Amino acid sequence: MSLEERLARRALRMTKVSGADTPAVYTSLESEWRAMTSGAALLDLSWRRSLCVRGTDAREYLHGQTTADVKALASGGGVPALALTAQGRVTALLDLYFHGPFAMRAGLWRRLAPAVPLPGFRAGDPDQDGLGVTMAGAEAAADPSASYEDEADDHGDLFEIRVNAADLERVAERLGRFVVADDVDFAIDAPVCEAGSDSAAAGMPARAGAPGQTASDPASETTEVSESRERGTGPDGPGAVAADSEAGSAPAPATAGTPEREGDVAKATSAGVGAAVRGAGVQGAGVRGAGVQGPGPAPERTTIGVAGPKAAEVLGRAGFSEVAAESCVADLARSWFVRDGSIGGIDVTVFGRGDLWVPIFELVVERESAEALWSVLEDAGCVAAGHDAYEVVRVESAAPRWGQDVDDATIAIEAGLEWAIHFDKGCYVGQEVIERAVSRGRVNYRLSLLEARAEVEPGSVVVAAGGQALSDAARQRSAVRSVVCSPGRGPICLAYLPVDVAHPGTPCRIAGPAGDIDATVAPWPRQQ
Repeated sequence: MSLEERLARRALRMTKVSGADTPAVYTSLESEWRAMTSGAALLDLSWRRSLCVRGTDAREYLHGQTTADVKALASGGGVPALALTAQGRVTALLDLYFHGPFAMRAGLWRRLAPAVPLPGFRAGDPDQDGLGVTMAGAEAAADPSASYEDEADDHGDLFEIRVNAADLERVAERLGRFVVADDVDFAIDAPVCEAGSDSAAAGMPARAGAPGQTASDPASETTEVSESRERGTGPDGPGAVAADSEAGSAPAPATAGTPEREGDVAKATSAGVGAAVRGAGVQGAGVRGAGVQGPGPAPERTTIGVAGPKAAEVLGRAGFSEVAAESCVADLARSWFVRDGSIGGIDVTVFGRGDLWVPIFELVVERESAEALWSVLEDAGCVAAGHDAYEVVRVESAAPRWGQDVDDATIAIEAGLEWAIHFDKGCYVGQEVIERAVSRGRVNYRLSLLEARAEVEPGSVVVAAGGQALSDAARQRSAVRSVVCSPGRGPICLAYLPVDVAHPGTPCRIAGPAGDIDATVAPWPRQQ
């Protein structure tokens, strides 16, 4: 029985999260919330996905495309980050991790399965050289003889970006937008690696000409597709602002399963990256430079979450030896990090996150091993918790979700996302607007956490704050976003308020179907 089937049978109610069916509640919201806030909760996070980034220019490129100080990341480190438009508006919320240089993962490469050409590919066409597109859908034999320690010229850095599944295509489009001549490759949901094993998959296919790969080897062939790009679309080029203003508006592919094309060539623009993600019925397609590489129709990996004050302790009890439990508690439980290891003989990659007010660890595992890993973690003391409990803790933590609390009309400072911005890092897309907003206080609204006296419907409007009725313009912006009923705090919600009343203790009124509901602005969690 698969993990999905097992959890569906146990759940009292299922819900759809970021396109994935996941349990909403198993027993009761209160008991599962208490497990997450005072013990160790076990979560189905199959709606979380990965975008891997590698290349000799990967560090420099991500440093300029996100708000994170990527240059300062050490191997095994992680950081929250944002991708912004030139106007400082949020296009993606990212958890960004650095696995390390290629040389540190020597011997972990898996040779490619025979490549599947994209429709319209013309073999041997010199105009299609330079943009590799690979779909390695089948299992490929490992190459234990491969060794790359002496191939310094082909080494680079390997990063992994964790996002919600519904955001994956948009993130790939945004991060691929400004690649011109950079040595940067992307891959979606690459296989999990086996720590320390010479025969494991590192999660990224080898490029044509990479060590261990020859042109005459049919198992290591890649399909090459290319298109010349306009230099003016770079982050400092004249097309940058226009491209940002049109984020998310790329045309859909001309036909189902076929990337958008210009002539017979797959487009390497941001729209082309998204089309590659959608195209040919796969979750990811490999694109050298401005694109993505991925394994096939269904993700090879899935994600299990362990969250709560005792989460690190339970991981140690379950046998996760790469990071001792006491080390997690002391240094890592509230921060971003990545470690490879095993639990109960099952290979896992563990990602630490610090966006919630309780520690949370994402365990990425081969899908076929997920059910066994879930059993090991339950035996170690985890309590299964549904998505309802997760959502309560997320809103209590004022951790916004893209598309619900934040969108591409939101300036990062308005959403209280300063904790994901490294102000001293140097230039990045959107920096000028962010610096102006901070130095001059030039934002009109702030995302606020409200404690209500009664349950609030999503989409309800804050009509008054601080004893004053809000203007029509403010009411249009102050619609309630995320809404939950916390077993510990009662009804709480996130809403944007005019900045002059977005202070703890400010009384508010929310228009409800049965009359106005009194509410109070609560302290912003990251200010407590």
